[in-house]
Amino acid sequence: MNYQTTSRFLVPVHNPGDTLKSLLCHISNLPDIELSDMVIIDDGSTDGTSELLKRQFPEVKRIAGNGSLFWTGSMVAGMKSALDDQVDFIFWLNHDCQPVSGSADLLRKALKDPAVGCAGAWCRIKGYPEWPVNPGVYKNKEIGPLSAGEIRKVHGVNGNFVGFKADAIRKVGFPSPRKFPHYGDGPYTLQMGRSGYHVVVVASARANLEYEILRRLTPFWRVALSEFPVYYWLNYFLFNIKSRFHFKTAYFESRVYRPGLIGPIAYLKKMGFLIGEVIIGTVFKRIYDRAQIIAKCINTYAKEYPIKKLKLEIRAKSGE
Repeated sequence: MNYQTTSRFLVPVHNPGDTLKSLLCHISNLPDIELSDMVIIDDGSTDGTSELLKRQFPEVKRIAGNGSLFWTGSMVAGMKSALDDQVDFIFWLNHDCQPVSGSADLLRKALKDPAVGCAGAWCRIKGYPEWPVNPGVYKNKEIGPLSAGEIRKVHGVNGNFVGFKADAIRKVGFPSPRKFPHYGDGPYTLQMGRSGYHVVVVASARANLEYEILRRLTPFWRVALSEFPVYYWLNYFLFNIKSRFHFKTAYFESRVYRPGLIGPIAYLKKMGFLIGEVIIGTVFKRIYDRAQIIAKCINTYAKEYPIKKLKLEIRAKSGE
């Protein structure tokens, strides 16, 4: 079936390097996604992304940003453009996420259910197919493993590879770039569920994700494994717009996930946890040598991540 006139796949990028080319070459070999359905939201790249698209992928549409859209603003720009084109389905797809053949069709099939407004895939860590990435949350907790062929209703999904009904977006509106420059996926899909649509994870819809484990460790381990001082990490976590603990993003996340008076309390608790983790991590690396810290970290995450990949990342990079 040809979905060229009914789907758009939105890919936000900022200096993606060879990863974008790899994705588009991969897409060109899939039977259920057309390159002409791809929209690259190029938020101020200076690495030749525009030239790459003109030269090798002229059928791919490009929306230009000035570097201030970030992830959520880029997605909103793409969603508005797709709605103007009167498509039926709109997909979020990160440039480091390569869908498995047939998975887009599986998400479309799920979205044909009148009750479903949003359907997410179940990603795997690229190169480690036995290691799935948690695809969503239910009652503010990770949903964990899924059964083969399962379609599970959840409260929110990760934005790596997600499909939406265009009509659901028209009803619910768009994510908020002001509140969530990054990490707008969870709050938005939660909002869609609260608006009356089902949000689901389709277990058989897969994608392979370039997954950086170090970036997902707790603040304690990130500090302990790095050579940077405490003030660097406090500045990064609290004021870097790409941090999950960014003071503004964390506040609005707390308000979204825990409405009412509980939200501000949860926010203060999260900030206290962060500062404590940074301080304890700094003390920890003064007590133990680096080899001991690495061994303890690997032991801590042995059941959560592929240890071979974690070791490689630690060896290659000790901080941001």
